Amino acid sequence: MTDSPFGNQHARNTTIDALRRGQDHISEGSMPTLPPQPTHPDAWRGLLKFHARVTAAVSSRLQVETGLTLAELEVLTHLSEHPGQRLPMSELARRVVLTPSGITRMVDRLVARDLIERRKVHSDARVQHAVITDSGRRLVAKATIVQHEEVGQRFLAPLTPTQIGYLRDIWAVLESDACAD
Repeated sequence: MTDSPFGNQHARNTTIDALRRGQDHISEGSMPTLPPQPTHPDAWRGLLKFHARVTAAVSSRLQVETGLTLAELEVLTHLSEHPGQRLPMSELARRVVLTPSGITRMVDRLVARDLIERRKVHSDARVQHAVITDSGRRLVAKATIVQHEEVGQRFLAPLTPTQIGYLRDIWAVLESDACAD
């Protein structure tokens, strides 16, 4: 077998085949590794393609069954999981990676649907908190079930527990301080 532009093809195929079979006996020390390469465009493109496909499926089902977008669900989830079920608008924008005007428009839509409300902070009139309402909590509970079912079916079901463990470890490395901006 010849080397590909992305490294030793045999080692790559052995690793992929082992991961597809979900072999539990592959450990970090014994797992074949790819030689260091400057880039692996196939891995990046695969991630983007898969993400787009799963996101589209989750978004479609979520919209049909709850009327929420993924971004709106993310806002409601942050609020429902935070102590007091409220966050300052600036903190909410930071968590969901939206500009101040972007979070304002989204909050306006969610307020109009009675899913959240704005509350002024008594100690600083310039600060407003977004607070999830009872209807918002009920809808986020329903939407979370839809999201988990769809992600489970499209992302987790095809994988073995070992493969899911590999992904967990990969995400931990990619989210670590060593890889942060």
